[in-house]
Amino acid sequence: MMKKSVKKKTSAITKDSIISDVVLAHPETIAIFLQYGLHCVGCSMAQFDTIASGARSHGVNPEYIVKDIHARIAKKQRVSRKNK
Repeated sequence: MMKKSVKKKTSAITKDSIISDVVLAHPETIAIFLQYGLHCVGCSMAQFDTIASGARSHGVNPEYIVKDIHARIAKKQRVSRKNK
């Protein structure tokens, strides 16, 4: 059985992305979720909740979270390329 490769594209992350999928692909985003009060990154709901539903339940605009996630991932990618 072949394993699917997970592409780490920031553009694929939207407000409809599942929180656990984002965190598994990009662990550096955990701090973003915690910053916005979404402490669900480690709970079972993260497997089902989208960024939008998690943000709404905490009174946060999901677009702010997505924007910060994209910025954090882009920063990590720049640093990784620089260190090669």
